[in-house]
Amino acid sequence: MNLRKEYFSLNLEVILGAVEKHHGKIEYIAEPEALEYHETQEIAPEDLVELEEDLMEMGVYFEDADDE
Repeated sequence: MNLRKEYFSLNLEVILGAVEKHHGKIEYIAEPEALEYHETQEIAPEDLVELEEDLMEMGVYFEDADDE
């Protein structure tokens, strides 16, 4: 848990205005397309098993959540 998180209650337009003031015109996309998420959803389970085997050969191991 990160106890140093800070939360602010600001209107999005105020934030965008401050960023533009200090960095010039920006493009803001309120709901960006989750390209990386969609790419990971297209990975076949057998590809993940192969990747895990490759990582294990390199000495990288993962704990299985089912083992806990």
